[in-house]
Amino acid sequence: MLRAIIFILLFNSFLFSFDRNLIFAPLPLEDKKTMYLRFSPMLDVLEKKLNTKIDINYNSSYDEILEKFIKGKIDFAYLGPLPYLTLEQKFKHIKPIVNFKNKKGEGSYTCSFVI
Repeated sequence: MLRAIIFILLFNSFLFSFDRNLIFAPLPLEDKKTMYLRFSPMLDVLEKKLNTKIDINYNSSYDEILEKFIKGKIDFAYLGPLPYLTLEQKFKHIKPIVNFKNKKGEGSYTCSFVI
C-alpha cells in the first residue's frame, strides 16, 4: 500500500517540481490529535522519500474535502466509498492510488487514497 503511494507521488514529483508543501486530507472521522497520530508515520516516510513537506488539512465534512480537492487545494486524500464515488462523479480526473482489501483479498466497504 505505502509503496504504491510513494511510487505515484515520486512519479508526480519528477513531472512537477514541488515549490510548495503537499496537502493531505484525511476523512473527518476523529479528532485532530487522533488523525495526526494515525497518519503521521506514513506522512513522515513520504516526506523523506519525496524531500517535500506534507501538511495535514483537517476538514469538518466530506463536502469540504471534495470541494477543496476539486479546487486543487488538496493534493491527496483518504476517502471512504461514498465520498470517493461523489468526487468521481464531480471530478473525472480523480485517481485511486490505494484501495484496501479484507483478509481474503476482496474489495469491500473500505477507504481509498486518491490523488
